[in-house]
Amino acid sequence: MTDLTANWAAPHSIYWSWNLEGVPSNFLKYELVLAENVDDLRTRRGTAKVYDASTSPELGILEIPYSDATVQSTVTRGLEPLRSYLALLYVTDVNRCESTSMIFTKKTPPPTLSE
Repeated sequence: MTDLTANWAAPHSIYWSWNLEGVPSNFLKYELVLAENVDDLRTRRGTAKVYDASTSPELGILEIPYSDATVQSTVTRGLEPLRSYLALLYVTDVNRCESTSMIFTKKTPPPTLSE
């Protein structure tokens, strides 16, 4: 997969997208890990949050049913305002081989006036 990026951010969420290369039938799952520092990101401990099919159902599929589209985006929720998040996207294939994206960083904006 290539080009993990954050398209937009709100105080408590970030919308992520990526490009996926390869044979769709080899796909098994996505996992998106966010953390506030590289150590937590790599170990999935401390500040790390793991988003997978249990938290974001679209991360458990590649091809969207009844369409020609593939899943190449997700929204991470439950984030804190004014915080920088590092992200790594993991893609696992049917042979349990894992590929990762480059680390991408995105900061959430300040809270809204109503918060």
